[in-house]
Amino acid sequence: MDPIAEGRRNWIAHDCGPVDQVTAATALTRGQQLASRRTAALLAEHGLTFAQLEVLVVLADHDSPLGIGQLGDALHLHPTTAARTVARLERADFVERVPDADDRRVTRVQLRPLGLAVTRAALRGLRKVRYGLDGWDVPEARRFTTLVAPLLGA
Repeated sequence: MDPIAEGRRNWIAHDCGPVDQVTAATALTRGQQLASRRTAALLAEHGLTFAQLEVLVVLADHDSPLGIGQLGDALHLHPTTAARTVARLERADFVERVPDADDRRVTRVQLRPLGLAVTRAALRGLRKVRYGLDGWDVPEARRFTTLVAPLLGA
């Protein structure tokens, strides 16, 4: 059974509105669930969530420690969310907080060697499973990104 087609039949039967948009939203939601499940399982092997990996990747991309606000800005996260994510990564020994050289009241975050190793290993695994999008070629992935951009406010 095709769950999207079945959903479409149900939307039509119950007069749920613009059927093509409802069907697309259902497909988007279901696809996100499946892709997330695939990537989450792989990342769990490394003790990571996708959000934590994103923080590690940003830190790996910088030679000097970053402040929590800078991390939040880079990932479009509220500073509280960024701080909580950093705290979890710190407990796992993937990152460490260091005092700012110019202002001791400011705390910055840097990647530890274990964090860099875990980041590289997780990215290798995600590449192998094509970030949960097995079966998509490059043009399909680009088309999807273009189609979803208005939803993301891009």
